[in-house]
Amino acid sequence: DLKRLIEDKAKQPTAAQAAEQAELAEQADKTDKQMSAKSDMPGSKPMGEASKSMSQAAGKLSKGQSGQANEDQKKALDEMKKASDELNEAIEQEEQLAQAEQLEKIDQMLQKVLERQQAVSASTRETNEKRAADSTFARGEQIKLSELSRSEGKLAEDVETVRAILTKEGKSVVFAEVLGDVRGDMQDVQKLLDAQDPGAMAQAVQKEIQRSLQDMIDAVRKELAERRKKAGGGGGGGGGGGGKQPLVPVIAELKMIRTMEMAINRRTTELNKQVVDNKLPADQAKAEHGKLSRRQENVRKMAEQLGGKMKSGPGPGRGQGDSSGF
Repeated sequence: DLKRLIEDKAKQPTAAQAAEQAELAEQADKTDKQMSAKSDMPGSKPMGEASKSMSQAAGKLSKGQSGQANEDQKKALDEMKKASDELNEAIEQEEQLAQAEQLEKIDQMLQKVLERQQAVSASTRETNEKRAADSTFARGEQIKLSELSRSEGKLAEDVETVRAILTKEGKSVVFAEVLGDVRGDMQDVQKLLDAQDPGAMAQAVQKEIQRSLQDMIDAVRKELAERRKKAGGGGGGGGGGGGKQPLVPVIAELKMIRTMEMAINRRTTELNKQVVDNKLPADQAKAEHGKLSRRQENVRKMAEQLGGKMKSGPGPGRGQGDSSGF
């Protein structure tokens, strides 16, 4: 509002506006003092210069020197533009720093989940190898499978915590969906282990869980490395895309969609093998087919949405020069 008022006065400066110009200068001076009170606040120096130019314009208007006052007003506008740019840059840098800290937190959380999942997967394989000839388990293994089932359920809860962070952020939709699938897979394994079935299907799903977690960790760490590189090179914030940048760039989401499609393909191959070999009950096979069908449709929708984002957006930023391929 202050800038708009100054622009109005700059267009039609008259001696009668001297008092109003002085009032504007006083407002700018107050703003300058507020900014200066906060040690080295971005924009404080140009705001101080703007205040001086407004005061000079007010003095010249009172003397009827509208032409010279107009020049001072233009200087004030230029200085306020500098102050605005400095503040915007500082805000963007703060947002980038907050996002980097959030990515670091997500990385640490996912790494812990992966390590615990690897331990549960290893115990699942070991327990399955102790299955008796009649496919039953001794009391000790039954207890162990119940413990593993609870552990898998706890991992699903931890994954949901990370997913909630991404959902709240609102822009990294694909990553949130991947974690939703991971959580669902963990819950499936939890049920299988609770049913004393640590066989091929449970182990195949556990492998997919670990792949998905590792893919996400790799993507997050690559993004962190890119941000550190950019910060070290003296670059600015998120690349001038307008508005707050997402936690992860479009190129990372594109690669993650491909990863999801590959996971569905592997899961479908394993399901078909189980069905052909008559190792899966009919009702379980039907449920698995339905689940994969829904997941496939979900990936299709995400690919469609991402395609729309790529068409309407300013471009994938640093992803445009990404030559790492898939």
